Amino acid sequence: MIKYEIQGNMAVILGASKEEVDLYIPETIENKPVGKIMPDSFVENRDIKTVIIPGSCKVIGAYSFASCKNLTEVTLEEGVEVIEDWAFINCNIDKIKLPKSLKSVGGNAFLGNKVKPQVTEFMDKITLLRRPKYHTNNKCAVLPISFKDNMDKIDDQFITKYSKYIDSQYDQINEETLLWTNIDIPMIFDGDEFILAIYNKRPLEDLKIELQSETLTKMGLYSEKDPDFLSMRFNVLTKGQPITSFVIKTPYLEACNIEVLDQKFIQRADMLYYILHCKADLSCFGTGNFERKFALNQYDELIGKYNTEYNNKLITEEQYNEIQDAITNRVLITMNGFLMQLDGAYEFTHMLTLLQEAANDLDAPYHDEAEAYLNNFLYDSYQKLSDFNSLYYICFDTAELKSNIEGILNMTIEEIAKKYNVDFIDTFGNQVTEEVIQNGMNGFIKNQANFDLHGDFLAYSYGEMKTMNDEYEEYKFTNNSFKQE
Repeated sequence: MIKYEIQGNMAVILGASKEEVDLYIPETIENKPVGKIMPDSFVENRDIKTVIIPGSCKVIGAYSFASCKNLTEVTLEEGVEVIEDWAFINCNIDKIKLPKSLKSVGGNAFLGNKVKPQVTEFMDKITLLRRPKYHTNNKCAVLPISFKDNMDKIDDQFITKYSKYIDSQYDQINEETLLWTNIDIPMIFDGDEFILAIYNKRPLEDLKIELQSETLTKMGLYSEKDPDFLSMRFNVLTKGQPITSFVIKTPYLEACNIEVLDQKFIQRADMLYYILHCKADLSCFGTGNFERKFALNQYDELIGKYNTEYNNKLITEEQYNEIQDAITNRVLITMNGFLMQLDGAYEFTHMLTLLQEAANDLDAPYHDEAEAYLNNFLYDSYQKLSDFNSLYYICFDTAELKSNIEGILNMTIEEIAKKYNVDFIDTFGNQVTEEVIQNGMNGFIKNQANFDLHGDFLAYSYGEMKTMNDEYEEYKFTNNSFKQE
């Protein structure tokens, strides 16, 4: 028997008696639509094996089916819109039917169930299909800070064409012809200063910048497809009313404020231009969710951005190759520093040290091959590194690494260590024994030093990206690439 109560014009579900093994929630009760399953309604109910929820039921409350250990199959009919946090946590659901009407699923709603990846993939597709095309009114543009004293070169045609270029990329995102990592929009980091150029035919007073509500709901959340960066949208207000908007891309964070340091007014013919000197205050860089704790592949954002610029002929092939080389070099430096400083992977870091010695030995006959292999290994590790398991695999499945090093140098690891006078010691300078190696493996996942190290290198990577972004961002503006023909 279904337990319920009437609340206004709808019925809400409170639970069920034990004989409800195959639970079917009715669409109406007492001639009123069943609109919600209340939180905790069926928590720890070990009798339920299947459940069907009608489309009239818009919300499935938090913890409503939590720890229903025998629940294996769930059908949500078209019309269900919201599944709150923890709703189906720790069940045994291996079969589920989801409706296109579903608007949101709580972050841990299906934690502990086989269908969790299926739900995530479904919601990603639904979100992509529903994502509104992001079109501005093309009256503002985010420009490098270097343009502060050269705004006489920028006119309304330039701003409009550049803004439409950004709009067109969101169309491509909607059409799935462009990846999020390849979107070419202004990339802003903590403390970055930039120019916001706005034009209008009528005077604008009391200009302010406000984060759009759509972005607010995404801050602090992480996506498997684009875990490290967020496209943030802002409204420009005059007397409290929005007149235009702009978008930037920035590392994931908890809060953001755009401060207007000063503004300048220019009038040309019948057009008014407002030049706002802005600064981004990002209170907290994200470090990726737990599953991606050791990911350092945010450099892909720069690679993708400039790939799009090259495809759109905004930078030359020579410039693109220069940028790619610079980014690749930063990747190698980052990975080398990170992997070499990991605590507990003693055999791995020892072999990596020996390979570096060989790569730096300019007089050795194997120098070129050792250097090439080292760089390939570091870049391959960068591409593979996505979570703790991938890091563990890189550091402790070292048979192939050892074989390749010995093959390239035509010496055993012991002979290489002797040649370059490299002792096999731990972080305290003690000789590494089999016991030490085993203890390092056993404690690797719990080693706080490795998590702290990851955070340090993440911050380092953002700094490197900021430097390169600032340097190369001006390429497409230098020749006024967006000028109307």
